[in-house]
Amino acid sequence: MSENKLFDNYEIIERNLLKTESNRNIPEVILTLKDGESYIIKHWPRNTSSDEQVLESIWQHELRQLQRLKGYPGVGDYIVNPVESKKTNEGYYLVLNSDGRVPTSYLLNKRTLSLPRKSHWLTRLKDPAVRIRFWKNICRITNAIGLLHAQGLLHRHLDENSILTYDYESDDYNDFQLTGFEWSIRMPTLTRAKIEPVGEHGKISTFATDWIDLGILIANFLKIDINEIKSLQFPAEYFISKYDLTISEVAIIRSLLGIQPIQQNAIKELLGEKDILQFLDGIIDELTEFYKKTKTIHGLAINTKYEQSDNTKDKKELFHCIQKIIFEKSEFTISRDDSDIIKSFVSEDLSDSPVLFVNTSEHNRYDVVLKGKELFYVLTPFQPDHRTSDKTWDLGYSQYAYLELPNRFFGKDNYIELNSNNISCYTHYEARKFLNSNDNSLSLLSWEMIFKDIGKTKNKRNEEHLRLLEGLTAVHITNIAYAKAEIFPVENISEESEPDNISSWIFKFIPKFDETTEELSKSLSIDSPSVRLEKIINSSENNDKVSWSLVDNNDFSRVDEEILLEFYGYETDQDNQEIYSFISKKPLPEWRNFYIVPDSIEGTLRQITRHANTLDMLENHIELMNVITSPNSNLTVSNEDIIAKDIMDSLDESKQRVFTKVLSTLPMNLVQGPPGVGKTHLVKAISKFIFKEEPNSRILFTAQSHATVQHLYHEVVKDLLTENKHTNDPIIIRCNKISGEDNIILNSADETGLEYLRKFVESPLYKNSSNQSLKSNISSLLKAPPVKRYPLINQLIKSASLIFATTNSDYVERMIKERAQFDWSIMEESGKVTGIELISPLLLSYRRLMIGDHNQLPPYRSIELRNILTNNTKLKNTFEEVDSISNFKLKNELMRNSHFSSITDDQAREIGLRAAKYVNLFESLIIDDERQDVMYEKIKGKDYKRNNKLSSMLSVQHRMHPHIAEVISNVFYNNKLVTDKDKERKYLTEDFQSVLNLKEESHLTNTPALVWISQPDVQKTKGNRAGEHTPIWSNESECKAIIDILKDLDKNSNPTKKIKLAILSPYSNQVKLISKHIEIEKKKNQFKTLLNNYIPPDDNDGYCLTVDSFQGGEADIVLISLVRNNGKSTIKSALGFLSDQRRINVLLSRAKYKLIIVGSYELLKAWSNRISRENSKEYDFIPRLTDKLDLSLNERKLSLITSNFITNKGNKNEK
Repeated sequence: MSENKLFDNYEIIERNLLKTESNRNIPEVILTLKDGESYIIKHWPRNTSSDEQVLESIWQHELRQLQRLKGYPGVGDYIVNPVESKKTNEGYYLVLNSDGRVPTSYLLNKRTLSLPRKSHWLTRLKDPAVRIRFWKNICRITNAIGLLHAQGLLHRHLDENSILTYDYESDDYNDFQLTGFEWSIRMPTLTRAKIEPVGEHGKISTFATDWIDLGILIANFLKIDINEIKSLQFPAEYFISKYDLTISEVAIIRSLLGIQPIQQNAIKELLGEKDILQFLDGIIDELTEFYKKTKTIHGLAINTKYEQSDNTKDKKELFHCIQKIIFEKSEFTISRDDSDIIKSFVSEDLSDSPVLFVNTSEHNRYDVVLKGKELFYVLTPFQPDHRTSDKTWDLGYSQYAYLELPNRFFGKDNYIELNSNNISCYTHYEARKFLNSNDNSLSLLSWEMIFKDIGKTKNKRNEEHLRLLEGLTAVHITNIAYAKAEIFPVENISEESEPDNISSWIFKFIPKFDETTEELSKSLSIDSPSVRLEKIINSSENNDKVSWSLVDNNDFSRVDEEILLEFYGYETDQDNQEIYSFISKKPLPEWRNFYIVPDSIEGTLRQITRHANTLDMLENHIELMNVITSPNSNLTVSNEDIIAKDIMDSLDESKQRVFTKVLSTLPMNLVQGPPGVGKTHLVKAISKFIFKEEPNSRILFTAQSHATVQHLYHEVVKDLLTENKHTNDPIIIRCNKISGEDNIILNSADETGLEYLRKFVESPLYKNSSNQSLKSNISSLLKAPPVKRYPLINQLIKSASLIFATTNSDYVERMIKERAQFDWSIMEESGKVTGIELISPLLLSYRRLMIGDHNQLPPYRSIELRNILTNNTKLKNTFEEVDSISNFKLKNELMRNSHFSSITDDQAREIGLRAAKYVNLFESLIIDDERQDVMYEKIKGKDYKRNNKLSSMLSVQHRMHPHIAEVISNVFYNNKLVTDKDKERKYLTEDFQSVLNLKEESHLTNTPALVWISQPDVQKTKGNRAGEHTPIWSNESECKAIIDILKDLDKNSNPTKKIKLAILSPYSNQVKLISKHIEIEKKKNQFKTLLNNYIPPDDNDGYCLTVDSFQGGEADIVLISLVRNNGKSTIKSALGFLSDQRRINVLLSRAKYKLIIVGSYELLKAWSNRISRENSKEYDFIPRLTDKLDLSLNERKLSLITSNFITNKGNKNEK
């Protein structure tokens, strides 16, 4: 790509702002405009004297650091935002959105003939008021350096070139931005690699040297002789006299330079961001108090001379408002020339303690209204010279007014009452005249001093962000309500010692009626506590393994007093009252109330607290909130060529498109992965490319389930280690539980820590050390409990190249608290977790990839959550119930401030509808993106595709036989899912029957990939007993059919390979029933070898599984028991899980070669016809399914066999 093409969209204003030499590896800085916005382009030109590899490394390095830092919580606008990057024949380019800022060196070196009042504020630092602004901006740079240091990065190049400032007198005090990361480096962390010296020969770089550079920079800005300030021969009084500084200002510069400690008894070498910021705040307060003592007048300039055109329905021209009020009072019409009358009116209107209202926008612009007795004056900063864009809050400026206070100012602690005597009114002409004369005798106090007093200037949250936080918090509140509902009130009826163990007690409890818990259950549309408790106990297969706890409250307080219980048994008394017995290692405490919880209350509390902390972290992450609320407007597309032929060749066409899009679109991508498309293969390819381009990259991999995390770990690590076998092994951490050889559960991260400790103890460094005490401490860590090794684990996590964790892991929260940051965060199973759970890994990187499928299993309890959130009465009741909980650990800032306690019905309805979207954030973002596609096509036509598209879909599947895949594609993916051509050819030509080696008499011989064993519809068959049975959601007839099929399959005496077999059902009771009958059959002599020729699916111990436990799984042959066969009158009661298209999608898409369904086809057809007649959109997938199955039957791609085929009375119907 040529430079000319790059600059097609940019207008060059000035080249080479820094006047750099063309033969050095320092970029040329170019000031440009695009669509009226200012951009800086850094250009590293190619030339004969430059090392191409070095140039490219520098360019990539700065881009990578900017991207990593922009994803950091709280970074705000401290650091300049990268827009795009390009590599051309002329060199390497990086485009930065400087928002009108330029390097301070350029600004200070620019010659100007303007008057002092018009000059840039950095040239007026002798004025204490201006120095307040200066030190606030030094706070911004301190925060930025602190963010770097938290990532283990050193800036190493902090000077006037690396600080950007507005090129004009802006009203925005948030001015300075940090750039210049091309020379930054990561401090050495744990690594197996040999560490080479970095940087100039003999120059040592540490965190302290960055602070020294900041001290030098401050001294340069204040025009202080650096040698003088470094020398203690010059006392502080010397600088106070010569440079008009305070003693605190001298102290902070010397502390940064390492000349003196920042506070008494402090170690000067251990200077940190928090200490510096605390000291700077003190300087700002000191200067502010001094300034307020010398400046007392708030100046207000009014402009009524010229007619204004920017009127709205509520905001009117100030002159017309004043003219109207004066006429109503005196029937006298004033003109624009009546300046004295207008000034007198304003002064009188503001004579009775006016009130100042201030809102702060996302970009720290002030929305200000001054309330008088008659009018609400709109205030903006004053523009002293119309020839420049410079504005100042030294004077407030008003040309518009409201007759009533706008709604956006209500309900906030955002106002302050002013002293009328301190307000002076001027005409526009008068104000401009004395400001340009630089008359300091007026004692004008900047309005920004008042904004600071209001205390809201740090709140950058806009309305869109607030709506996002409200929605996510509403989901959080509903989750807390469900957790509270699972704390069951009970009454103790006896306590006795356990006969076999005198140190244990047996407690007996009966359910207790509790009105608040009953009301909560009604609000959540769940059974009463006593009914649910009975179900939990009766449905627990292994009650001896279920953990229980006893507490004295249901509001999560005093959780440290919980008593762990072990279930002992239950009985029924003469009144048919259930009595539950538990064993305890402690005697029964003397509590007034008793509650039992079917899990550790501490574990529940930790999880809810994690979610609250996540929401608080999100509130400080402006960039991420922007991406979530307005993804399309916050996406940038890089035009860099992705050179990865070896990787691309291993991908199908669909993956190639998605691979390129993911790597070229920032900062977030969503990939929908239907069944069998090879999502893990895509993740492996992306990981391989990232490490090929930058071996020091850091990637976080998360997934909803431990099984998927394990699968990702094995696939990605195996691939990377094979690829990089000649280089140093990367540090890899699995933050999950693994089983040890002795069945002790070990922690993978701790195991890695132990590995490093063992290697260190065996190293020459350890063996040759003479420090026996230190050696003893290190060796003792090998046998110490894991908690003693936490500092080492934390260091490992900070150093690791790859980390694998579950999405809701406490390790992810720990990484957020430790301020860890990654180059990429790759999230699998994104459609199976709630929005809150997704936020945590999103916080940990700027480049984010979410992979999932919203057409498969949803997040846990998502339907129930949405039902509450979309029911206004229930939602408000839930808000009230959770608001009464006193444990603040469970609450985020909105909840702690009682944000939901006074909302109206309409507000609750809006919050609930938004929250319902955030239950499944992944799904909502994809659906919104697809809507954008539709709108774009309507405007542009179908031939045009959006560049800023958030989502993409993998559309080529490799798992299923094409005849099975056709059904899945047609019913669930709008025919967009296709089978890989090579796989299709293999499936259609390979003789799977010979692999099965079925005997001729088998009824499955020569059947297609799809087989339906149809049970009679109980509604149509008199005396039929083939329907559902007790226990609820089980079907004995289908179970028998499954066993008969297994016996039929088992007639293959000599299969050519072990075949993976899975038996699935939506219902756990049916799974248990089938498992039980398989075991019964295997005890019979003739069936002892039943299933010997088959193996369970990967990562499973048994053949029989629920559909919910098998998403992501696959088997050569899948048998399905649908269970439902009844005469119920509603679709939910008749079909149950079968009416949930996401579960049916998973159920039907697990088979590779053969899918055998056992169920009532007639029942499904009957409901399909009814749904079509009633035009029910919610269940319209069922008619699509039956239509496609009918078509498959006609095309002989489906075999429909009646259930009594084993007795040779069955009938194959293949048409």
